[in-house]
Amino acid sequence: MLLAAYGLQPVALRKPRIREMHDLEVRYRGKHVAYVRVFEGRQPYYRAWVEVYGVNWRLAKGPLERMLLSAIYNTLEPGEHVYVEYVGDWVTEGQLERGVPPERTRLGKIMASVGFVAITDMYYPEGFMEGGPKLRARKPFPREARVRQDKGRRSHR
Repeated sequence: MLLAAYGLQPVALRKPRIREMHDLEVRYRGKHVAYVRVFEGRQPYYRAWVEVYGVNWRLAKGPLERMLLSAIYNTLEPGEHVYVEYVGDWVTEGQLERGVPPERTRLGKIMASVGFVAITDMYYPEGFMEGGPKLRARKPFPREARVRQDKGRRSHR
């Protein structure tokens, strides 16, 4: 993963039982930013994905979350997903509770700004067996990315 290129320090954690999975702690200047779980995929059956959880929102909000999401975006292949837990991001939580669409929340806008599409809320209130509530987004396929760029150019004329 490109974390070090963005000034973030990845620290390997205990290896999960699934061979294609890796757990990392991401730090910035020695302080905890988030945990990241990377699933490399199992072709041809499963695509890779990345989950971000246990986020220290006091430290991560702003440039650090953009750097982390950019590093993840640049690691994923088109069609692969990122999941970002928003527990503790009171702004995003409040916006979702008020019915704001996920892509228009504070966190959703940042995910979209680095290039992610199809941003959805993955809230499962069944006892946190799937972890905390999170936003899911997908790295676009090349054609989708071109369409988005064309729309952006037209809106700036």
